Amino acid sequence: MFMPKFKKNLFTISFICLLLSCGKQPCYKANSILGLVSFSAAESDTVVLRRFVKATNFASLKDTFILSAATGNFQMSNDTLLILQYVDQYNAVVSTYDYEVSLPKANRVFKISDVMERITSINGGLGKLACINPIISYKVDGQLISGDKNYDIIYLKK
Repeated sequence: MFMPKFKKNLFTISFICLLLSCGKQPCYKANSILGLVSFSAAESDTVVLRRFVKATNFASLKDTFILSAATGNFQMSNDTLLILQYVDQYNAVVSTYDYEVSLPKANRVFKISDVMERITSINGGLGKLACINPIISYKVDGQLISGDKNYDIIYLKK
């Protein structure tokens, strides 16, 4: 008689703990991919992405990545090459860093800085929280880009 009641209570407690733990998942940083507008395939087949410590005026280099059509996920959409290649666990651009994007064959360098995101969480049901962290603004070569609801793609124009 004691065991069935104990098992029922243990099951109930375990189920409640499971539900409560599901609601405490961390939110990941918002991220964007790069979109290269009007560059030829030859000009954009290799991209050098440098990450810098944020707000150091591009003086404190963290690391460098070579993104290429031969080794990564590059997709054309109309006149825009989308670079869907991951850097770490994120896509190419997150709000944690400033970036320098170099297209050596096109002799172009873009500086992306001040990436800002809005951290928002919503109730996902059953005690879970869902994260919505859109990038709301950034600068390309010092020019502020803002006003859109979500920046899935950071466009770099020829």
